[in-house]
Amino acid sequence: MNNELQEKINDLQDLESTNKAFIYKERQRNDKLHEARKVLPELLSNRTNIGLKRMGELDPKAFHDTWKSRFPHDEAKIQATTLCSSRQENLKNPDWHPIFRRN
Repeated sequence: MNNELQEKINDLQDLESTNKAFIYKERQRNDKLHEARKVLPELLSNRTNIGLKRMGELDPKAFHDTWKSRFPHDEAKIQATTLCSSRQENLKNPDWHPIFRRN
């Protein structure tokens, strides 16, 4: 029982050190992000056009544009929304791997 307790204590210490390493890395990234945000306004002018997009999120407008040439407006909206949300759910699944074939 003492051996099991010692193993659990060792496991807990390992997890704590891993957690501290993650916290340290997160703080470093936050510091870099904070520095970048300070510099960003200096780099931008009134004519600068930067678009931001979240990684892993699909653009529903692209689906709608594709489907509106195949279906009436209301039906295209439904089809595009359905397909986009199913693809978005697939992207969240780490076991899903789309296969793209080239002819």
